[in-house]
Amino acid sequence: MLLGDVLERAGYAISTAANGLEALDILKKQDFDAALVDIQMPNMDGIQLLKYISEHHPAMKSIVVTGYADLGHAAEAKKFGAVDFIGKPYTLEEIVGSLERTLSPGGRGGS
Repeated sequence: MLLGDVLERAGYAISTAANGLEALDILKKQDFDAALVDIQMPNMDGIQLLKYISEHHPAMKSIVVTGYADLGHAAEAKKFGAVDFIGKPYTLEEIVGSLERTLSPGGRGGS
């Protein structure tokens, strides 16, 4: 089952993007409570997207999901507002759990 399907079944309204520029275009048109961001995306990397989110949507919570989980990426992601950093392979339960923690009142993610 795809992550989007799992999130919708968990009650989240979602939008998906195939690459960083598509995500940026969506963010320019719509507000979200949270974003799941990959570090490695075509056309625009996740750090650039996190910079945009921190500047233009400071209340939005960002969770980084990446196959490039290292301390450097984690530190840079946190610098630009990421509240959680999940390395691949991940379980769907990890993603849903992170979103639940992040979006709960006073939530700041953290796994």
